[in-house]
Amino acid sequence: PRYEKFAEDLRILMPRLLDSASIRYHQIESRAKSVESFGQKVIRPGKTYTDPLSQITDLVGVRVILNHLGDIDRVLGIVDSEFEVDDENSVDKSLELGIDQFGYLTVHRVVRLTGERIRAASEWSDYEGIPVEIQVRTVLQHAWATVSHELQYKTALDIPNEFKRKLIRVAGLLELADEQFVEVRRMHDAAARGIPATVFDASLDQPIDLIRVGRFIENSAEAERILKLAYGRPYVIPAVEFGEPTPDLDDRTNDLSSLVAACNISGIRTTAELGAALSRIAGDFPAFLDLAHGEPGGEWYMDDSFIILLAMIAACPDRVTVDFLTGNGFAAESAQKIHIAAMVIGYDGIEG
Repeated sequence: PRYEKFAEDLRILMPRLLDSASIRYHQIESRAKSVESFGQKVIRPGKTYTDPLSQITDLVGVRVILNHLGDIDRVLGIVDSEFEVDDENSVDKSLELGIDQFGYLTVHRVVRLTGERIRAASEWSDYEGIPVEIQVRTVLQHAWATVSHELQYKTALDIPNEFKRKLIRVAGLLELADEQFVEVRRMHDAAARGIPATVFDASLDQPIDLIRVGRFIENSAEAERILKLAYGRPYVIPAVEFGEPTPDLDDRTNDLSSLVAACNISGIRTTAELGAALSRIAGDFPAFLDLAHGEPGGEWYMDDSFIILLAMIAACPDRVTVDFLTGNGFAAESAQKIHIAAMVIGYDGIEG
């Protein structure tokens, strides 16, 4: 139970450490080595342990599965700063492969709690000196490790020649995909940073996409007007005031994606056209919100991207239908209320 509790506490701790560094991850797993597995390892031929509880370094294990290859070093930096690292037993499996080899690519850090953490919180003192193996890998590396483990292939020598070439190609494609995702993210970030606010002048026609719509909301006068009208309603509460200091990134991305889709089905292709649609609805937007909100009481927690999405719904009710809303994550009852409010306002974003 002690080791299982340690594994669970680490599973709770690791997300907090990654979140504090704004590192997004796919999954974090933890486990304590079972008594059976521990016993088998101790008596395994060729292994001699004088103190197995301290010499076996994976009594507790944590696996961090990341979306991007480029985040591995960032996570390792956190591990190195937050734990006492056993360099002798830590290993980067990729460094063990020759340039003409393929296989298991995962970084293993063997760590123990630092005295500083133990002193800072007494509940960690029960785990003093227990070794933990922290594995850090990408989603694609995890896929390779999972499938190869299922097939029981430890090295290339284990694989029958008749399909070794196919597995080599798969491994190469996965490594290439990891590298390409790094490049795509670099290009995305560069594009987001590189679009100046001036491109959102109403006279300019910028294509509608996730990056440009996000920057439009941040910089355009039309969006600013809509946001002021929304936050002026007594029941609309900025999401930043609700729990977290910043809106949830997944929610914001989903809202922006829904906004891009709403623009697409409404025939709005540029930021200038989006600005014009927002300008047309601005005068009646408070009334739309009141109708959609319904009875007095109850607060709406919203971020900027969701408010602009609501404005698009109000501007184009004939195109942004109930089916569209439910297909983009709105509850059926909310979708009905919002769409009815938009129909009452009676705008058409195409004809104006």
